[in-house]
Amino acid sequence: MIEFLKESTFAVNDVIQSARIVLKKYYFSIVGLCLLLFLVPTISRVLANLLDDINPLLKIFFLVVFVITYFGFHLTIIKYIFHALDKEENEVSFMKATPSTREILDFFIGSLSFLICCIIILAVFALAGLPLVYLGIETASAVQIAISIATLMIFIASVRVVFFPFFIIDRQVKPLKALRLSLAITRGNFTKLLLLLSFFAFFHLLYLFLEYKEYLGSSLVVLFINSFFVIPLSSVALAIAYRGMMGEYTGDQDPDVMDNII
Repeated sequence: MIEFLKESTFAVNDVIQSARIVLKKYYFSIVGLCLLLFLVPTISRVLANLLDDINPLLKIFFLVVFVITYFGFHLTIIKYIFHALDKEENEVSFMKATPSTREILDFFIGSLSFLICCIIILAVFALAGLPLVYLGIETASAVQIAISIATLMIFIASVRVVFFPFFIIDRQVKPLKALRLSLAITRGNFTKLLLLLSFFAFFHLLYLFLEYKEYLGSSLVVLFINSFFVIPLSSVALAIAYRGMMGEYTGDQDPDVMDNII
């Protein structure tokens, strides 16, 4: 077990080092896209306050526009990084990295499908928790146990399907197949992926902690590091991890869900 964790740590270090090299080469472009991604919700909140009294239909229209724009930038970052990994430097551009309408629609379908799966998981564990009540456990405690287990399952599933947008952009596969492929390539790689995500999540949690404690100066420093280094680096690292797992994948090109859950 210790040897496996050592190998996983080294694998994560390799991914981060490779991501650092790519980020250094395309730093301003990738950071610029990441900053645009964060500007969208900020502008959305400002406009929501300014246009508080407008027609509800217009509010819905603006909401749809901002959601599409936000996730459009998210897919643009993924596509741009793939171009940076695959093409000559003079062939990489924002225009070529713009996702198609089909890709954005497939991303939304995949996201909605996963959301439905999460609701089903919650419902299943809520029903599974009912026998606990008959065993003498208080209803509130039984509900808490069921919700805790369901939350853990949803977290694990979220980590396993994190690469489905990469399949949509990189392989142009349909959203449900992209979800299944993400489950397939992360099978046996969960520990490595969790270590990689934990490395980047640490800085986000540190910022939230400092913000909660009202350490303004320290929180601003961590926010700066997050915005200009950690988040761009994590975007590149996930793309490199995806390519690495795809390079090692020898399974079915249209995998079954049940064969890859565990």
